[in-house]
Amino acid sequence: MQSHWRFPPTHTSPRFPMTNHENNEEFWDSLSDRDAVPCSGDTFMIIDRRDSRVLTLVDGKIHLEADISQAGNCYWVCVETNGWLGFYEQELGRYLGHDFWWNFTADALRHEQYQYFETRRHPDGGYLLLAPCLAKLLQVTVARDGKTLTTTESGGVTWEFIKV
Repeated sequence: MQSHWRFPPTHTSPRFPMTNHENNEEFWDSLSDRDAVPCSGDTFMIIDRRDSRVLTLVDGKIHLEADISQAGNCYWVCVETNGWLGFYEQELGRYLGHDFWWNFTADALRHEQYQYFETRRHPDGGYLLLAPCLAKLLQVTVARDGKTLTTTESGGVTWEFIKV
């Protein structure tokens, strides 16, 4: 059974605009809902806690951006289908996911198997972002290039979900 969720209105603007911040420190300090629990219906910026990089879409591709003023499309609406979480990029209307070869993308129009995620609280703070693969969950982490995503069985980065 599919749970009910709503598409975000297209006319909304985030509480925290990306402009008018002289530096990243000022922006991060302005956020009151840091390290929020990912829940269906809420909108988040998803941050790599180790290096404070924002999960974003640049030219239609998943990208981690260190400079918040260059973050582009980085507001992800959390949805739930069949008990699995998903993240819908608010402006472009696409879901975070992967293809058959585990290349991370945001081109799906529906929340289906390759867009399923789970989060698990990490003892040191933040969350592991997990993706199902056969009979196990893989950790979504930062690839060696420092700008894209990959998976690992253990030792991945923790993510911070900042409610916007």
